[in-house]
Amino acid sequence: MNTQVVTALIAAAVSLTVSIVALAAARLNERSGRQRQERELQRKLTEKLYDLRIHHYPRAFSLTRGLLGDVVSRVDITQEQIDKIREELADWNASDASFILSKRSLEAYYALREALAVIPSDITRYSAEQREAMWRAKNVFRARLRDDVHLLFTEDRSERQRDTRKKAEALLNEAKVGLSEKGDQTRAKSPGSYFHLFRPSSGDTGSAPDPPLEPTTDTSNPAASPGPKAPSR
Repeated sequence: MNTQVVTALIAAAVSLTVSIVALAAARLNERSGRQRQERELQRKLTEKLYDLRIHHYPRAFSLTRGLLGDVVSRVDITQEQIDKIREELADWNASDASFILSKRSLEAYYALREALAVIPSDITRYSAEQREAMWRAKNVFRARLRDDVHLLFTEDRSERQRDTRKKAEALLNEAKVGLSEKGDQTRAKSPGSYFHLFRPSSGDTGSAPDPPLEPTTDTSNPAASPGPKAPSR
């Protein structure tokens, strides 16, 4: 195959790969930006909802003050008093408060309204069971309102903690990558810089030289013995 054709094919493949990577990175950045905007919008809505609940919920606590234990336990509580509380709660729920109540709080409100709408067992007096049902329904309704405010604060705090953990993990990963690259560069600049400490120098085999061999004498064979040395003339 012609060299120019091969070069053109390689260039086209590289260009296609770069385009795909750039497209994937762009989509990833777009999705990350959209998620960040959604979180910011959710946080703003949560703060607004928190402010509205703080503004409207105290009114419900004030209206249900007539259903406290020391009041409801009285035998002389009249239907007119209970009807007045029920009508004032209905007016409160017909305002902006109806848009900020959670599902659990709304269910507790309906249960309280039903408990207040009962007809006295006697002509003018409520029975002990009816008064206790009103008191319990009031307690549940107030507890749900408290939960609405507390859960918003908990969710916002959890969201902030998750963002903090993500930022810390990102910084830790960047630090790890930086240390790894620095270590690779150090090893590339001085390869085997520590091996010379354990490598023997030239001419040194790492052990003492063997002593010279000496001729051995075989005493079992007399012919092999060198015998006495003749005197020189």
